[in-house]
Amino acid sequence: MAIKLLESRVTPDVHDFIWQKACFNIAMNALCGLVGGSPGMLNYYPDGKALAHEIADETLGIAKASGAKLDAEKVHVLIEYACSNHIRHKPSMLQDLENERGTEIAVLNGYIVDLAGKLGMDAPLNLMISRLIRLKEMAPTFWAS
Repeated sequence: MAIKLLESRVTPDVHDFIWQKACFNIAMNALCGLVGGSPGMLNYYPDGKALAHEIADETLGIAKASGAKLDAEKVHVLIEYACSNHIRHKPSMLQDLENERGTEIAVLNGYIVDLAGKLGMDAPLNLMISRLIRLKEMAPTFWAS
């Protein structure tokens, strides 16, 4: 039996790398969950993809204000790639909503809202989508009562 070695690499600014991935997830996950769609659906409806980019811009601004060093272009390229190539991908938040489970909205978009408040900034898109996801999470309980 052959032993396969794992390759690894050091990411010098791991904090910034994590922020970059978070900005992408914050822009895409709740939006797809809210509309019951995929990145591909956002691609087919230009306002959907535009909204993802707007959420990313708001999130990037708050992240940068907190001290993160980010390449906004990389986040936007990743959004474009996902919308063009992950046509039927179901983000985890969409899967959670479909299965009537709680979502990670508080630690994604909700975190940005909280961080913005601490920085004396506003995050209207993240606030709105956080509230809408929380409402959507409550819908099965409402209809069951």
